Amino acid sequence: MNDPRHWAMENNRRIFLKRSGMGLGSIALSALAGAEPSARAAAESAGGLPGLPHFAAKAKRVIYLFQSGAPSQFESFDYKPKLDELHESE
Repeated sequence: MNDPRHWAMENNRRIFLKRSGMGLGSIALSALAGAEPSARAAAESAGGLPGLPHFAAKAKRVIYLFQSGAPSQFESFDYKPKLDELHESE
């Protein structure tokens, strides 16, 4: 019948990521292709001017922080000699 070893040999992480990536790519492509007409229709039905906000901007500056992960332990190690003195004390 169905041998689980056969399934494990054919399906590994690389194949799983390849198949799921192709599926997500097709979903994203269909969303991008269908997003433009619906956005245009929503702007026309609301009566606003497309491309212009309906309020005046108040922000003068923007700070954008993208922090993916954390620094490695090797890079963030900083020897603190005071810790040796304070060890096992309250």
